[in-house]
Amino acid sequence: RLDGVGGGGIARFLPLGGSIERL
Repeated sequence: RLDGVGGGGIARFLPLGGSIERL
């Protein structure tokens, strides 16, 4: 899903920034 902010590092564990990092 690409509805996240995509921070990086620790953001992958969050539903906000992790969405884009899971891809």
